Amino acid sequence: MAWQVARPWILGVAATLLLLAILRPQVLGPLEKVFARVARVVTATLTYLVLSLTFFLIITPMGLVMRLLRRDPLAMKAAPDRSTFWVEVEPDGPTTRPHKPY
Repeated sequence: MAWQVARPWILGVAATLLLLAILRPQVLGPLEKVFARVARVVTATLTYLVLSLTFFLIITPMGLVMRLLRRDPLAMKAAPDRSTFWVEVEPDGPTTRPHKPY
């Protein structure tokens, strides 16, 4: 409903900007600078928001569930019987293991 009311106004602004861009593009220079500043602020804000939400809604619950289940996929728990966390690997290169190229 509101879109129907605003449509002529939006089309008028769009037509005016199009005519200015075609006939006198230098007039739109200051407007472009304002839009660029606004875009930088919006981009920075959304980046922090999305990353924060991802961390707190996905990564943190996964970590809590893994701790509750006592999972340690990286074998990082302290073990008094080990002197190092180094994991031995096969000494050969990828030519002897074509199914493991890396």
